[in-house]
Amino acid sequence: MPQITRLADFRNLSVKTKTVDVSEKDMGLALKDIQRMQTKEIRGTTTETLGTSDKAVLSVNMKKDGVSIEGGQSPNHSVFLNEDYYIPGFKEQLVGMKEGEQRTFTLEFPKEHAQSMLAGKPVDFEVTLKELYHLSCPELNNEFAASIGQKDFATLKQLISENIRRERTKEEKMRQEKDLLETIAKESRFEDIPDLLLNEEINRMIQELTHRIEEQGLSFEDYLKHLKKTVAELKMEFTPQAILRVKVALLVREIGKREKITVETKELDEELDKFAAEYESKEEKQRVYSPTFREYMETMLRNRKVVELLRGIMVKP
Repeated sequence: MPQITRLADFRNLSVKTKTVDVSEKDMGLALKDIQRMQTKEIRGTTTETLGTSDKAVLSVNMKKDGVSIEGGQSPNHSVFLNEDYYIPGFKEQLVGMKEGEQRTFTLEFPKEHAQSMLAGKPVDFEVTLKELYHLSCPELNNEFAASIGQKDFATLKQLISENIRRERTKEEKMRQEKDLLETIAKESRFEDIPDLLLNEEINRMIQELTHRIEEQGLSFEDYLKHLKKTVAELKMEFTPQAILRVKVALLVREIGKREKITVETKELDEELDKFAAEYESKEEKQRVYSPTFREYMETMLRNRKVVELLRGIMVKP
């Protein structure tokens, strides 16, 4: 393992806190999400036309310079015309359509679009309206609040505000921890990090990414095709972050040693018991109590204590 040649004086470093606020806009978006979940969809007839408060199910084909764009085809693309759409002007082109009707039009993609080949460029759309639905949205009032188990609308708004604030506070804490660790790493000095150690960290990052993608029901191969990158190219992009992660791990371990931070046996046992309680099978419970997992959990608890120590020293209002 590489050594830390100079540990930054973290007691003289600081990270500023950011105020956690819940704006009226935040409340409005949250209420709109809840309202959407309670909205009823009423199937339209073939003689009706698509309105600005309806839902459309479309067959979409996008072309650029007469050639179909890879990934630009969708046989059942849903569009809610009462919501903002990513491509300006798209939903306006749909108003007045009837089921079975086809339309062709050209729109300019946003300049900030993720795919550079499309950003700020004109794209041709071929759309067919397959299904039309009228949306019946409930009013945001006491009756609506009662329908989802709340005393009244004021109580519902208070609950939403508290939930948003709780989530924002959690995110702010994570930001502070990330910033303070990166600040210490930036001000510290290290021996050269061996390629073996760096490659292990990069592979770990690839595994974490693969797991997140598969949890969303996607495949890692399709993800790479969408990015138009190879695994090797992705690993090159991950290298700076992997170096930082290795440095942070070394720092947390070293600070834990210098500050004599330990984990009591009782504390560790209680944490393992919590994990074991989440499993039903005997084999899974035994795995939780294995020496390997016990050592891993001890390291995690010690690291958590180190970060809390650093938060108490470095985080300033």
